Amino acid sequence: MRRKGAPSQNDKILAYLKGGATITQDKAIELFRCYRLPARIKDLKNKGYNIIKADIPDPFGTFAVYSLEESENA
Repeated sequence: MRRKGAPSQNDKILAYLKGGATITQDKAIELFRCYRLPARIKDLKNKGYNIIKADIPDPFGTFAVYSLEESENA
């Protein structure tokens, strides 16, 4: 549970993406203790942010990398 007045996971993820970074599930866990990144991305999309998902292949399948569309970074 977050402290009253503390930034939410959505706020933290959005600020991170606005900084020009991309985020994966592993990075979300490491930085924000966020174990449900796709749900947080959906929350942000529902607020109107244009977040792009890229599926990156790896030896075990694929993993998602999320980024904020450039027009949103300004």
